[in-house]
Amino acid sequence: CVATPLRVLAGTEQLESFGKSAAEMRAAGVYAYHRIATLAMRLTRHILRENEGNKLQHGMHFVESLQNTLGYGIKAAGTLTEIFKDNQEALLQVTDAITDRFIRLIRLPGGRQARFINFLEVLCQ
Repeated sequence: CVATPLRVLAGTEQLESFGKSAAEMRAAGVYAYHRIATLAMRLTRHILRENEGNKLQHGMHFVESLQNTLGYGIKAAGTLTEIFKDNQEALLQVTDAITDRFIRLIRLPGGRQARFINFLEVLCQ
């Protein structure tokens, strides 16, 4: 169940057009892909929520892929937060690269968004 929504992102080559305004995405023909990816993130968060088995068995496999989609406006940060939230085993697997990526995103202009800070808060539990 967890893998299916995330596979939507694996083949999406239009990610570079994500994160723009809805009008720009429509003009580039990627608005539907963006919407599907955003809904996939929402579904994945619900599948993972309060389910340690899914978080460990499935969620950890997608951490790198989710990291690569950060900043595209599809709510990948919330999904990453859900994987690590209340999950001590997963927190032990957090690498410096994961933490550094979020710190870089926070430092970008306009990057001090709650979703990035929430993720760092979960890491510091």
